[in-house]
Amino acid sequence: MEGCAAGAPPREGEVTSMEWRRKHVLGLADFSAEEIEFVIDTARSMEDVLTRDIKKVPALRGKTVVNLFFEASTRTRTSFEIAGKRLSADVVNFSSAVSSVAKGETLLDTAKNINAMMPSIIVMRHPASGAAQLTRRSALRRSTLSRRLGSSGSRRPSRCARRFSSPG
Repeated sequence: MEGCAAGAPPREGEVTSMEWRRKHVLGLADFSAEEIEFVIDTARSMEDVLTRDIKKVPALRGKTVVNLFFEASTRTRTSFEIAGKRLSADVVNFSSAVSSVAKGETLLDTAKNINAMMPSIIVMRHPASGAAQLTRRSALRRSTLSRRLGSSGSRRPSRCARRFSSPG
């Protein structure tokens, strides 16, 4: 998420620069008001991109995003896949139903195996509360950025952010 160049005034409609310091996004509760505004402003700047014939920006060019889904999902998985592709990332979708998880592989073993492939970003959806935090502490290399989409019965940061950015 990049804003204007250092020292240059922002252009019309451009998100002003804020240094993003978070490595992991596991919920919105500990976000500052400035961080929430930055995320909302960045999302709003994508509205122009979505009106173009080619709906892509190079923000994640050369990066690999792995979407790890351990429960059925249509809207969330598809939303993150499309977002990654519109940001020019190489997107890999993982479904536990057709993986070694179906044969008994553990969450941590799966995360370690995926992490060994050195993705830039891992997005995870798991039904167990705390699964993303456990995975982050136990299995992810330091340079991997992780996003937690929420789990069944708990907060869903992506949904909260969408509600904040919706008018009315």
